[in-house]
Amino acid sequence: MNINSTILEKIYDFIGKYGGRKHELKEYLLLQSGSNERRDRSIELIQDIMTSHGKEDLHKYISELGRIEAGIRELEPWVRDHVSHAIHCFVLGIFINSTLRS
Repeated sequence: MNINSTILEKIYDFIGKYGGRKHELKEYLLLQSGSNERRDRSIELIQDIMTSHGKEDLHKYISELGRIEAGIRELEPWVRDHVSHAIHCFVLGIFINSTLRS
């Protein structure tokens, strides 16, 4: 079991409370890092989360960031994927909030 699976197992029952969809988030975390599918799915997940929190206007900026980073990756393969990183921060935030706070 990897760290994503371990954290997901601990927060699975809390995901909906934070605007995430359990099944889609689980599938996303199983995707290969750096893949186009992962980037596209992370944009969709962020849109769902932002919409559930009334921040749907911000989604267009995240989509543009994902598109730009994909183009940069063709020139510089080492570039970070900030859109996918945002999903991992979301998951880690739920973990911290639901398991470590008393």
